[in-house]
Amino acid sequence: MKSSPSPTTAEIVRKEVHAYILANFLPGESGEDLRDDDLLFESGIVDSVGAMSLISFLGERFKIAMADADLYPENFESVGRITSFVMKRLNHRGV
Repeated sequence: MKSSPSPTTAEIVRKEVHAYILANFLPGESGEDLRDDDLLFESGIVDSVGAMSLISFLGERFKIAMADADLYPENFESVGRITSFVMKRLNHRGV
């Protein structure tokens, strides 16, 4: 009996980031309302206060430390970019 393949770590990160943004910044919206390449700041989904909440969530959930050099808006501009950023930090950590 074949088991289905487990999702990659990147896919897990993407799903959790997506779910967090939907729940905290787009309550009541469906998952289809947020694409991985939607620009979170430019579209007004996330503001500066929300960015701090998002950064805190990422640090706590994925156990990653962030240096000041990591806090460029480009790292957090979309679900896709956030996923890439988290994966780089996880890989740097050796996970």
